Amino acid sequence: MADGESKESTSKTNPFEELSFLVWGPNIKEEVFKRWTQGFVFSSDEPSALIQEQGGPCAVIASVQAYILKNVLFCDGMIPPSTSNWRQITEPTEYHKVVCNQELHLQTSREIHSLLSHVECKTVSEARSLIEKNFHIFEGLFGVLLFLYSMILTRGIELIKSEMSDPGEPLVDENFGYGSQTLINLLMTGKAVSNVWNLSKAVGGLELKGIPKQSEIGFLTILEAHRYCEVGSFLKCPIYPIWLLGSETHITVLFCVDQSLTGIESPKEEAERVFKSFDEQENGFIKSDKLLEVMEKLGFETDPEYVKFMKTRLDPDSIDVILLPHFMDEFFPGESNQSQWTNPFAVYHYNGLGIKSSTSPSKKVMFIEGMASIEPTDTSYIAEEEIVTCLRTKWSGITVAWQSRFPPSLN
Repeated sequence: MADGESKESTSKTNPFEELSFLVWGPNIKEEVFKRWTQGFVFSSDEPSALIQEQGGPCAVIASVQAYILKNVLFCDGMIPPSTSNWRQITEPTEYHKVVCNQELHLQTSREIHSLLSHVECKTVSEARSLIEKNFHIFEGLFGVLLFLYSMILTRGIELIKSEMSDPGEPLVDENFGYGSQTLINLLMTGKAVSNVWNLSKAVGGLELKGIPKQSEIGFLTILEAHRYCEVGSFLKCPIYPIWLLGSETHITVLFCVDQSLTGIESPKEEAERVFKSFDEQENGFIKSDKLLEVMEKLGFETDPEYVKFMKTRLDPDSIDVILLPHFMDEFFPGESNQSQWTNPFAVYHYNGLGIKSSTSPSKKVMFIEGMASIEPTDTSYIAEEEIVTCLRTKWSGITVAWQSRFPPSLN
């Protein structure tokens, strides 16, 4: 199936045995495996939106969808979306290695893996040519899995294992079939790290790896709103205004066509975010004894005398409370409290499982448009809609007016 420059691997060892263990663990549940058996198919209601048939492979499908949108909206040389019908454009992605199948019509995972072979490509152009010649493979029954395996083999199994916090933990949950955070990070950034913070942290003598640099595609999660984790600025402020949105069990995509809506988190934004992370009850203040931890996390001067002095300035009445406005005014004097996004802006949401429609009894896979506004005086994390709660982990005080009878869902 490869061209003259490509050669099929003839190694006596079967890389798919180790690959299967990395992805699925020692025992593959056929019910879980079957939910992942689908190809890349575009929606008839939204030509550039991928359909997810069952719960499970959202980590792969949503990540590919995000990069399709990146190529559609922001690739060099393309017509700007403001002057073109970008919703009619699709653009293939390219990878250095393609997994090819033979007659993949059998149903069990063991039988499928016994039939796999792989073709190695030396250049991007060679890989593109091979993909174009065999594109039907990725549209077929096992297209999503073949893409996933292709990506893993390209990165390298041993390299992926060296990046993981726990190499023994499979990339796909053995019981429920959803992708792990490690898999999501691998698909977003090319690094199989297991955490969502910036860089690495030393915890109990162990180095816990996070995201090494600003990502092209971002990530926000409802779990941060519930204080189970903290997403770093490398994912929260990606290069392109496209974010994977994570619920407890599903991944969707939010994106904007205005690239000015992203960028590196400012020091002031970081300070406000860190302060709020210590305000667990969302009261708009922290206890005075938390000031040292806040200052340490922000990299501020933490000399004991200076910290004591700042406590006195920020809590002059000695009531053991430091208010957020006082903290921000002290460390960022003269800077406006207004968000940098002062004007409403359009956002779009994608859910591969589809949404309800007033015109059809079945769900449709299409982009739902909304108009977002930010109220800087609203400091609460929790909103009526779960998706807005997720967005508030990046845009404090955001609300969205969706142009749909049924608002989009994270699930």
